[in-house]
Amino acid sequence: MDKVGFVKSQLVVKENRIPEILALKTGLMNQSEEMAMASAVVQTDDCAKPEQEQSQCIRVKRSLEMISGAFYLPKDKTLKPLGEDAHFLYPEKQTIGVADGVGGWAEVGVDSGEFARKLMMNAVIAIRTEPKGTIDPKKILTKAYSKTEQKGASTACILTLSGHNLHAANVGDSGFMVIRHGEVIYRSPVQQHRFNYPFQLGHDYISECPNSAEELEVNVKSGDVIIAGTDGLFDNLFPCEILRAVIEGITQGLMPQNLAQKIAEVALVNSRNREIDTPFSCAARFAGFKRIGGKVDDITVIVVYVV
Repeated sequence: MDKVGFVKSQLVVKENRIPEILALKTGLMNQSEEMAMASAVVQTDDCAKPEQEQSQCIRVKRSLEMISGAFYLPKDKTLKPLGEDAHFLYPEKQTIGVADGVGGWAEVGVDSGEFARKLMMNAVIAIRTEPKGTIDPKKILTKAYSKTEQKGASTACILTLSGHNLHAANVGDSGFMVIRHGEVIYRSPVQQHRFNYPFQLGHDYISECPNSAEELEVNVKSGDVIIAGTDGLFDNLFPCEILRAVIEGITQGLMPQNLAQKIAEVALVNSRNREIDTPFSCAARFAGFKRIGGKVDDITVIVVYVV
Protein backbone atom coordinates (compact mmCIF):
# COMPACT_ATOMS: atom_id res chain seq x y z
CA MET A 1 0.00 0.00 0.00
CA ASP A 2 1.44 3.41 -1.00
CA LYS A 3 1.92 6.57 0.99
CA VAL A 4 -1.71 7.57 0.72
CA GLY A 5 -3.06 4.11 1.39
CA PHE A 6 -5.86 3.79 3.88
CA VAL A 7 -3.76 2.55 6.78
CA LYS A 8 -6.45 3.49 9.27
CA SER A 9 -9.53 2.53 7.28
CA GLN A 10 -10.69 0.18 10.01
CA LEU A 11 -11.27 3.06 12.40
CA VAL A 12 -14.85 4.03 13.20
CA VAL A 13 -14.84 7.82 13.42
CA LYS A 14 -17.43 10.42 14.17
CA GLU A 15 -18.70 12.91 11.59
CA ASN A 16 -17.47 15.94 13.52
CA ARG A 17 -13.81 14.82 13.53
CA ILE A 18 -12.92 15.62 9.92
CA PRO A 19 -9.31 16.74 10.63
CA GLU A 20 -8.52 13.44 12.32
CA ILE A 21 -10.26 11.56 9.50
CA LEU A 22 -8.10 13.27 6.92
CA ALA A 23 -4.89 12.69 8.82
CA LEU A 24 -5.59 9.06 9.58
CA LYS A 25 -7.73 7.69 6.78
CA THR A 26 -5.59 9.08 3.96
CA GLY A 27 -2.54 7.45 5.53
CA LEU A 28 -0.54 10.65 5.18
CA MET A 29 0.45 10.44 8.83
CA ASN A 30 -0.32 8.33 11.83
CA GLN A 31 -1.65 9.68 15.10
CA SER A 32 1.76 10.18 16.72
CA GLU A 33 3.07 11.91 13.61
CA GLU A 34 0.15 14.30 13.59
CA MET A 35 0.78 15.19 17.23
CA ALA A 36 4.42 15.78 16.44
CA MET A 37 3.50 17.93 13.46
CA ALA A 38 1.15 20.05 15.51
CA SER A 39 3.92 20.94 17.94
CA ALA A 40 6.78 21.08 15.44
CA VAL A 41 9.17 24.04 15.60
CA VAL A 42 12.12 25.19 13.58
CA GLN A 43 14.97 25.53 16.04
CA THR A 44 17.74 28.05 15.57
CA ASP A 45 21.04 28.19 17.42
CA ASP A 46 19.39 30.51 19.92
CA CYS A 47 17.11 27.68 21.03
CA ALA A 48 20.09 25.93 22.57
CA LYS A 49 20.37 28.76 25.09
CA PRO A 50 19.32 28.38 28.75
CA GLU A 51 15.61 28.02 29.42
CA GLN A 52 15.20 31.61 30.60
CA GLU A 53 16.39 32.88 27.23
CA GLN A 54 14.34 30.53 25.09
CA SER A 55 11.29 32.79 25.24
CA GLN A 56 12.85 34.71 22.37
CA CYS A 57 12.95 31.64 20.10
CA ILE A 58 10.67 31.88 17.08
CA ARG A 59 8.29 28.97 16.65
CA VAL A 60 7.57 28.36 12.98
CA LYS A 61 4.68 26.19 11.89
CA ARG A 62 5.23 23.53 9.26
CA SER A 63 3.92 24.58 5.84
CA LEU A 64 0.72 22.90 4.77
CA GLU A 65 0.16 20.97 1.54
CA MET A 66 -2.86 20.48 -0.70
CA ILE A 67 -3.76 17.00 -1.89
CA SER A 68 -6.26 17.53 -4.69
CA GLY A 69 -8.43 15.66 -7.17
CA ALA A 70 -11.11 16.66 -9.65
CA PHE A 71 -14.08 15.29 -11.54
CA TYR A 72 -15.92 16.78 -14.52
CA LEU A 73 -19.36 16.01 -15.96
CA PRO A 74 -20.14 17.89 -19.21
CA LYS A 75 -23.89 18.35 -19.64
CA ASP A 76 -23.88 17.13 -23.25
CA LYS A 77 -21.34 14.35 -23.67
CA THR A 78 -22.55 13.45 -27.17
CA LEU A 79 -22.70 16.76 -29.04
CA LYS A 80 -20.22 18.66 -26.88
CA PRO A 81 -17.98 16.15 -25.08
CA LEU A 82 -15.57 18.82 -23.79
CA GLY A 83 -18.40 20.95 -22.42
CA GLU A 84 -17.80 24.57 -21.44
CA ASP A 85 -15.99 24.06 -18.11
CA ALA A 86 -12.23 23.80 -17.68
CA HIS A 87 -9.91 23.28 -14.74
CA PHE A 88 -6.34 22.51 -13.73
CA LEU A 89 -4.49 21.01 -10.78
CA TYR A 90 -0.86 22.03 -10.26
CA PRO A 91 0.33 20.06 -7.21
CA GLU A 92 3.98 21.15 -7.47
CA LYS A 93 2.96 24.79 -7.14
CA GLN A 94 0.05 24.11 -4.74
CA THR A 95 -2.38 25.85 -7.08
CA ILE A 96 -5.70 24.93 -8.66
CA GLY A 97 -8.08 26.68 -11.01
CA VAL A 98 -11.54 26.34 -12.50
CA ALA A 99 -13.38 28.20 -15.25
CA ASP A 100 -16.88 28.08 -16.75
CA GLY A 101 -17.44 29.27 -20.30
CA VAL A 102 -20.58 31.38 -20.52
CA GLY A 103 -23.21 29.37 -22.40
CA GLY A 104 -25.06 32.41 -23.73
CA TRP A 105 -22.39 32.85 -26.39
CA ALA A 106 -23.71 29.74 -28.14
CA GLU A 107 -26.58 31.91 -29.42
CA VAL A 108 -24.11 33.70 -31.71
CA GLY A 109 -22.26 30.53 -32.66
CA VAL A 110 -19.38 30.88 -30.19
CA ASP A 111 -18.18 28.01 -27.98
CA SER A 112 -17.12 29.67 -24.74
CA GLY A 113 -15.63 26.36 -23.66
CA GLU A 114 -12.69 27.18 -25.94
CA PHE A 115 -12.14 30.44 -24.08
CA ALA A 116 -12.32 28.70 -20.70
CA ARG A 117 -9.92 25.92 -21.71
CA LYS A 118 -7.40 28.35 -23.17
CA LEU A 119 -7.65 30.57 -20.10
CA MET A 120 -6.81 27.67 -17.79
CA MET A 121 -4.00 26.48 -20.07
CA ASN A 122 -2.47 29.95 -20.07
CA ALA A 123 -2.79 30.08 -16.29
CA VAL A 124 -0.74 26.89 -16.01
CA ILE A 125 1.90 28.36 -18.33
CA ALA A 126 2.06 31.51 -16.19
CA ILE A 127 2.37 29.50 -12.98
CA ARG A 128 5.36 27.52 -14.27
CA THR A 129 7.65 30.52 -13.95
CA GLU A 130 6.53 31.39 -10.42
CA PRO A 131 8.29 30.00 -7.32
CA LYS A 132 6.13 27.84 -5.09
CA GLY A 133 4.63 29.83 -2.25
CA THR A 134 4.88 33.18 -4.03
CA ILE A 135 2.06 32.77 -6.55
CA ASP A 136 -0.37 35.68 -6.83
CA PRO A 137 -3.69 34.34 -8.22
CA LYS A 138 -4.82 37.70 -9.60
CA LYS A 139 -1.47 38.20 -11.32
CA ILE A 140 -1.73 34.71 -12.83
CA LEU A 141 -5.29 35.40 -13.98
CA THR A 142 -4.19 38.67 -15.56
CA LYS A 143 -1.36 36.98 -17.45
CA ALA A 144 -3.62 34.16 -18.62
CA TYR A 145 -6.32 36.59 -19.76
CA SER A 146 -3.82 38.64 -21.78
CA LYS A 147 -2.78 35.51 -23.71
CA THR A 148 -6.32 34.24 -24.31
CA GLU A 149 -7.56 35.54 -27.65
CA GLN A 150 -10.52 33.25 -28.25
CA LYS A 151 -14.03 34.66 -28.57
CA GLY A 152 -16.45 34.13 -25.73
CA ALA A 153 -16.28 34.67 -22.00
CA SER A 154 -15.76 32.71 -18.81
CA THR A 155 -15.96 32.89 -15.06
CA ALA A 156 -12.76 31.91 -13.27
CA CYS A 157 -11.40 31.05 -9.84
CA ILE A 158 -7.72 30.42 -9.06
CA LEU A 159 -6.56 29.30 -5.61
CA THR A 160 -3.09 28.80 -4.18
CA LEU A 161 -1.81 27.73 -0.79
CA SER A 162 1.06 29.63 0.80
CA GLY A 163 2.04 28.60 4.32
CA HIS A 164 -1.24 28.51 6.23
CA ASN A 165 -3.13 30.90 3.98
CA LEU A 166 -5.32 30.13 1.00
CA HIS A 167 -5.22 32.94 -1.55
CA ALA A 168 -7.79 33.23 -4.33
CA ALA A 169 -8.86 35.43 -7.21
CA ASN A 170 -12.45 34.98 -8.31
CA VAL A 171 -14.53 36.37 -11.15
CA GLY A 172 -18.19 35.38 -11.37
CA ASP A 173 -20.09 32.47 -9.85
CA SER A 174 -17.47 29.75 -9.81
CA GLY A 175 -15.94 29.58 -6.36
CA PHE A 176 -15.00 27.52 -3.32
CA MET A 177 -15.88 26.66 0.25
CA VAL A 178 -13.80 25.54 3.24
CA ILE A 179 -14.95 22.82 5.64
CA ARG A 180 -13.48 22.32 9.10
CA HIS A 181 -14.58 20.00 11.92
CA GLY A 182 -17.75 19.08 10.07
CA GLU A 183 -18.82 22.69 9.44
CA VAL A 184 -18.66 25.07 6.51
CA ILE A 185 -16.47 27.91 7.78
CA TYR A 186 -16.14 29.87 4.53
CA ARG A 187 -17.95 30.28 1.20
CA SER A 188 -16.57 32.59 -1.47
CA PRO A 189 -18.96 35.38 -2.49
CA VAL A 190 -20.64 35.36 -5.91
CA GLN A 191 -20.03 38.21 -8.32
CA GLN A 192 -23.05 38.86 -10.52
CA HIS A 193 -24.78 41.79 -12.19
CA ARG A 194 -28.17 40.20 -11.60
CA PHE A 195 -29.70 36.75 -11.35
CA ASN A 196 -28.03 34.28 -13.73
CA TYR A 197 -25.76 37.00 -15.14
CA PRO A 198 -22.37 36.56 -13.45
CA PHE A 199 -19.25 38.64 -13.91
CA GLN A 200 -17.25 37.09 -16.75
CA LEU A 201 -13.85 37.53 -18.32
CA GLY A 202 -13.86 38.35 -22.00
CA HIS A 203 -12.56 40.81 -24.56
CA ASP A 204 -15.89 42.26 -25.68
CA TYR A 205 -17.43 45.44 -24.28
CA ILE A 206 -19.94 43.68 -22.01
CA SER A 207 -17.39 41.47 -20.22
CA GLU A 208 -15.02 42.13 -17.35
CA CYS A 209 -11.23 42.20 -17.20
CA PRO A 210 -9.10 40.70 -14.38
CA ASN A 211 -9.18 44.00 -12.48
CA SER A 212 -12.71 43.01 -11.49
CA ALA A 213 -11.48 39.83 -9.79
CA GLU A 214 -12.17 39.70 -6.08
CA GLU A 215 -9.06 38.81 -4.08
CA LEU A 216 -9.75 36.51 -1.14
CA GLU A 217 -7.64 35.10 1.68
CA VAL A 218 -8.60 32.37 4.15
CA ASN A 219 -6.52 30.92 6.96
CA VAL A 220 -6.58 27.12 6.74
CA LYS A 221 -5.49 24.31 9.03
CA SER A 222 -4.40 20.72 8.63
CA GLY A 223 -7.53 18.63 8.18
CA ASP A 224 -9.53 21.27 6.33
CA VAL A 225 -11.36 20.29 3.14
CA ILE A 226 -11.66 22.75 0.25
CA ILE A 227 -14.38 22.26 -2.33
CA ALA A 228 -14.02 24.33 -5.51
CA GLY A 229 -16.23 24.19 -8.56
CA THR A 230 -18.35 25.84 -11.19
CA ASP A 231 -21.95 26.96 -10.81
CA GLY A 232 -23.05 23.54 -12.02
CA LEU A 233 -22.06 22.41 -8.52
CA PHE A 234 -23.16 25.36 -6.42
CA ASP A 235 -26.46 25.92 -8.28
CA ASN A 236 -27.55 22.34 -7.62
CA LEU A 237 -26.31 21.59 -4.11
CA PHE A 238 -26.85 23.57 -0.94
CA PRO A 239 -23.77 23.88 1.32
CA CYS A 240 -25.33 21.41 3.77
CA GLU A 241 -25.68 18.83 0.97
CA ILE A 242 -22.04 19.26 -0.05
CA LEU A 243 -21.04 18.97 3.59
CA ARG A 244 -23.01 15.75 3.99
CA ALA A 245 -21.33 14.24 0.93
CA VAL A 246 -17.89 15.26 2.22
CA ILE A 247 -18.47 13.71 5.63
CA GLU A 248 -19.79 10.49 4.10
CA GLY A 249 -16.97 10.29 1.57
CA ILE A 250 -14.15 10.87 4.01
CA THR A 251 -15.66 8.46 6.50
CA GLN A 252 -15.57 5.90 3.68
CA GLY A 253 -11.88 6.68 3.14
CA LEU A 254 -12.30 8.30 -0.28
CA MET A 255 -9.37 10.12 -1.81
CA PRO A 256 -9.97 13.59 -3.35
CA GLN A 257 -10.75 12.47 -6.90
CA ASN A 258 -13.21 9.82 -5.71
CA LEU A 259 -14.89 12.30 -3.38
CA ALA A 260 -15.07 14.85 -6.22
CA GLN A 261 -16.85 12.22 -8.34
CA LYS A 262 -19.28 11.44 -5.53
CA ILE A 263 -20.19 15.12 -5.10
CA ALA A 264 -20.48 15.71 -8.86
CA GLU A 265 -22.84 12.77 -9.27
CA VAL A 266 -25.10 14.03 -6.47
CA ALA A 267 -25.17 17.44 -8.16
CA LEU A 268 -26.01 15.74 -11.48
CA VAL A 269 -29.00 13.96 -9.96
CA ASN A 270 -30.29 17.24 -8.52
CA SER A 271 -29.75 19.09 -11.81
CA ARG A 272 -32.19 16.72 -13.52
CA ASN A 273 -34.80 16.75 -10.77
CA ARG A 274 -37.73 19.05 -11.52
CA GLU A 275 -39.46 18.59 -8.19
CA ILE A 276 -36.91 19.74 -5.62
CA ASP A 277 -35.63 23.05 -4.37
CA THR A 278 -32.06 23.93 -5.28
CA PRO A 279 -29.93 27.04 -4.75
CA PHE A 280 -30.73 27.97 -8.36
CA SER A 281 -34.50 27.68 -8.00
CA CYS A 282 -34.43 29.60 -4.71
CA ALA A 283 -32.38 32.40 -6.30
CA ALA A 284 -34.75 32.46 -9.28
CA ARG A 285 -37.80 32.92 -7.06
CA PHE A 286 -36.01 35.59 -5.06
CA ALA A 287 -35.41 37.41 -8.36
CA GLY A 288 -39.11 37.17 -9.23
CA PHE A 289 -39.16 34.10 -11.48
CA LYS A 290 -41.33 31.03 -10.96
CA ARG A 291 -38.91 28.14 -10.78
CA ILE A 292 -38.48 24.78 -9.07
CA GLY A 293 -35.89 22.08 -9.63
CA GLY A 294 -32.26 21.92 -10.61
CA LYS A 295 -30.24 23.51 -13.39
CA VAL A 296 -28.80 21.31 -16.13
CA ASP A 297 -25.22 22.48 -16.56
CA ASP A 298 -21.63 21.35 -16.83
CA ILE A 299 -20.42 20.27 -13.39
CA THR A 300 -16.82 20.58 -12.22
CA VAL A 301 -15.80 19.62 -8.69
CA ILE A 302 -12.32 19.94 -7.20
CA VAL A 303 -11.66 18.47 -3.76
CA VAL A 304 -8.61 19.47 -1.74
CA TYR A 305 -7.41 17.87 1.49
CA VAL A 306 -5.21 20.23 3.48
CA VAL A 307 -2.51 18.27 5.35
